[in-house]
Amino acid sequence: MRINIFYLIAGLLSLLLVATLWLLFVPPFYETEAYEMVRNLALIISALLVIVASIQIYLAVRSENAEEERALAKPPVAPTIVKEKEIVREVVMIPCSYCGGLMPQTSMVCPNCGARRKA
Repeated sequence: MRINIFYLIAGLLSLLLVATLWLLFVPPFYETEAYEMVRNLALIISALLVIVASIQIYLAVRSENAEEERALAKPPVAPTIVKEKEIVREVVMIPCSYCGGLMPQTSMVCPNCGARRKA
């Protein structure tokens, strides 16, 4: 598994900033009236930086995993299209020998007059 190095570096720099905050910024205020306020501010900033670092490290790993999943995914299969076959039948019309109206050649009785077809 490869990790996106830019996100990883940004996350580590955020953690380094937390360490710098506690080692260089907070100690000069020790045993002063502003120490409690500075310490609380440092806690809030540290919490935010740790959250940002966690998100960046998560993105470093997640983006690579997403690329691997896309590479392993099968290409989409085109749906099978079934076209209906239309059957066209020509019906030959013949005149009725009694009334002269047209009737299908396969019919045994004239649809107009009801007479039976002569063979």
